[in-house]
Order: sequence, then structure tokens, then C-alpha cells
Amino acid sequence: MFSITTVVFVSGESGDIRFLGAIGHSVNFPTNLTNREREIIPFLLSGATRAEIGEALAISAETVKAHTRNLFAKFDAVNLRDCYKLLSLYQQYFGIGGMDVKMHIADTLNKQSQNCNFLVASHDPLDPNFDAKRYWRGPVWLIVNYMIANGLHVAGQTDIATRIDNDSLRLIETSGFAEYYDPITGEPCGGDQFTWTAAMVIEILNMSKAAA
Repeated sequence: MFSITTVVFVSGESGDIRFLGAIGHSVNFPTNLTNREREIIPFLLSGATRAEIGEALAISAETVKAHTRNLFAKFDAVNLRDCYKLLSLYQQYFGIGGMDVKMHIADTLNKQSQNCNFLVASHDPLDPNFDAKRYWRGPVWLIVNYMIANGLHVAGQTDIATRIDNDSLRLIETSGFAEYYDPITGEPCGGDQFTWTAAMVIEILNMSKAAA
């Protein structure tokens, strides 16, 4: 059982990576995935078709369909959106997937930075459902920022990772140790003395020093 708060990205119909938002819950990851199922996960998250996956792995599209169906069952996903969320979590926590996925995520965050003053908004600011002050529909959470920036530093995406670090520190300087923040105005939201936010200052400073 993993207790997780993270952001999830998935490929849209156009092939671009879309920001689905952040989720926080406990997850039972399956331990019985086959090697082929593990190979297929990054392709599914990249938006590849069954035919494209089959060609890359030298298997038929019908075989890809069967493996995908098995993944749904093993992750106990009720729909495609839930399955992609869980696959994305599995990929990040168990190191599946290549640099192209990380580059897509960095590109998505760079685009998001053009529409908000503080990264990382927990929902796409251009989406009609964006709400800067509603839980997981827009606000910035520094504990999530830390995890995203840490992954990006490791992946070599230092420019956008440093932007996230700096935005996080600016939020603390201007709005204190709030539970979460408005990504447009930087306004503090929720509780005003959150220890996990305070703890992130040390972690972000240490991470920034290590990356320098």
C-alpha cells in the first residue's frame, strides 16, 4: 500500500501531454505484472495506438489489446481515466518509461507557466473547470511542488525544476506557511501554519543546493 499525493499527466488525442491534475490517495500496486505489460505502460501513456505499440514490440494489435485489458484488471481500474492515473503513478514510482515522457512533462509545465504566476497549479489554468482556490482544481501545494521538482532535477530538466523551486520559495516569502496557494495571485489558502509546508523549505533549499 502506497500513500500518494502526486500529479498525473496523460497524452491527449492530439498526442500532446495533458495535465489531469493532482490526486491524493492510497494505492495498491499490483506485483504480478508481466515483463510485456511493463513494456506496454510507457507506450499507453505516450498516446501510442495499438498498431504503433504492436509494431514497436513486434506483436499484433490484438495482443496489445489483450495486455491492455489485463492491465485494467490488475490495477482494478473502473475506466480509462482511472487506469491512466494508476499507470502514471506506477511508472513514476518504479522507474518505467524513457526520457521522452519527462521532456513532455517539462514542456507541459513550461506552457502552464505562461498562464499562472506560480507553479505548479494542480489543474490546467486554461481548463473551464480550473478554480484557483478549490482543492485539486487549481491551487499550488508545496509538497507536490517538491516531488515534481525533484523528479525533474533527476531527469535533467533543471530549468523548469529551478523555476518550481523559486516559485515555491516566493510563495513562502510572500504568503507564509499556508496549506496551499492561489497559483495566479499567490494568496494563502486553507490553514495558515502548515508544518508540511514549513518542512518543504528545508527540502527545497537542500535540493536546489545539490542541483547547483
